[in-house]
Amino acid sequence: MTNLRADKFVAIFVASFENSSRAPLIIAVPSEAIGLTRSAYLEFVSLQGANTAALTFHDVALDWNWVLSEDAEAFLAQTRPEFLGYQFGLAFGLAERSLSEVAQNLSSN
Repeated sequence: MTNLRADKFVAIFVASFENSSRAPLIIAVPSEAIGLTRSAYLEFVSLQGANTAALTFHDVALDWNWVLSEDAEAFLAQTRPEFLGYQFGLAFGLAERSLSEVAQNLSSN
C-alpha cells in the first residue's frame, strides 16, 4: 500500500462478510491496531517517494468505530469520481514531468 508513513497511518479497505449476510463495509484501521504490522519501505525505485510498504493483519480485532460506511457500494459510488479526478491529476503531472526530463536529457546529448 502507498502513503504508509512509518510513524502513523490509516489503512482503508472494503470488507465483505463470509456468508454475504450484509453489504460490504468500508473500514479504516489505524496503525496502532493490535495485530497490524507494517513492513519496511519497499525497495522498488518507482515507489521510493510514495511511502509504500506491505501490511500484515494477524487476528486484528475490528472496532465498529472504524467503520466508515455500512454500504460500501453506495459509499464508493459517491466518492469514486472525486478520487479518480485526484488520481488522474497525479498521473498527468508525473507524465508531464517525466517527458520534460527526457526532453532535457536528449537535448543535452
